[in-house]
Amino acid sequence: MISGTLVGAGVGLAVLFKTNKGIKQNIKIIALLYVIGVISGIALEVIGFHI
Repeated sequence: MISGTLVGAGVGLAVLFKTNKGIKQNIKIIALLYVIGVISGIALEVIGFHI
């Protein structure tokens, strides 16, 4: 849950695809958001942060 919030998942991706027509750039942005979410989720799990 925290990881998804950190990367701004949700309606922001729909807006990205609507306003930015460069598909390759959109895929790079989504991949970066995914990596940030995974790393932050793993880091929070390692330090023992639970809700």
